[in-house]
Amino acid sequence: MSEKQDNVVVRFIKNNSIWVALIALVALVTILTEIKTGQFFLSLTNILIILNTQSIIGILTVGVMFPILSRGIDLSTSSVVAVTSVVSATLVSKAGAAIHSPAKPWPAGIVVIVCILIGCCVGIFNGSLVAYTKIHPFIATLGATLILKGIALIFTNAAPVAGLSKTFTYLGGGKLIPRVPNTILWMILVIIIGGFLLTQTRFGTNVFAIGGNDVAAKVAGINVERNIIKVYMWCSACAALGGVMYSASTGAGAPTAGITAAYELDAIAAATVGGTSQTGGIAKISGVICGILILAVINNALQGLGVSPYVQQIIKGLIIIIAVVLDMRKNAKKA
Repeated sequence: MSEKQDNVVVRFIKNNSIWVALIALVALVTILTEIKTGQFFLSLTNILIILNTQSIIGILTVGVMFPILSRGIDLSTSSVVAVTSVVSATLVSKAGAAIHSPAKPWPAGIVVIVCILIGCCVGIFNGSLVAYTKIHPFIATLGATLILKGIALIFTNAAPVAGLSKTFTYLGGGKLIPRVPNTILWMILVIIIGGFLLTQTRFGTNVFAIGGNDVAAKVAGINVERNIIKVYMWCSACAALGGVMYSASTGAGAPTAGITAAYELDAIAAATVGGTSQTGGIAKISGVICGILILAVINNALQGLGVSPYVQQIIKGLIIIIAVVLDMRKNAKKA
């Protein structure tokens, strides 16, 4: 192989290092799973299980990528999941199955739209705090998290909501394509929309500019405040859809949906591992997809290998720290 070809290979690996890491991870997990359980990790059944269990986190990840890209953060996503989970479940529950259940279940499509609008309202609230009061996004969304947690618990008296209509549960638990759960299709749809917004719209260009340097973006004529609000609207809308999918796939709404499992941390971890820079201005939808898959493979592998759930939390924390450290070192070299 010539020196020129060597350089091409090295450059390709460097530019696609996250995918190389995923392939290496899958190879390692496949070997370990074969030795430990005697099962083939990459069977179609297991791949669909991996994608299905990670689908809601995947939806949240595509949403939270935008605040991180704009040099912000959104910690309220899991609480939005909780609120929209109980609201959607209540609206489609049979009479008497929930505290506030209507006399007749609402159409599933209308419920999805209503919950996304609720998410947009939360996003406007978060975005306005960040854009106009200059409160740090961490504090603003942390406050929103506590408020939304309280709303979810009060709305249902801390009780789960069951008795959902079959039309609604089909949205998450059904299979439009044989063997493929609908939640996977929803995740793919959100990824496509997120990728389009990021790469093919002025909004995406503006978010990149704001994350790179918000002062320069304002000088260039970008309405920073308006775009920041749109960023958090998109993030909360994705979280709201995640809440709807939670209820539709499990058959019940829960006021602690996403909160107990700390969905927001998994989403932030997946976006960070996927190359979305915590310093803003850097993100690729392909990297985020890879980040989602890496976290999905790790979660599935740890469970399959019988690793304690408590140890799994430690490993996830280390992954976030390592990803941020590598990101900071990479940006320091560029500077």
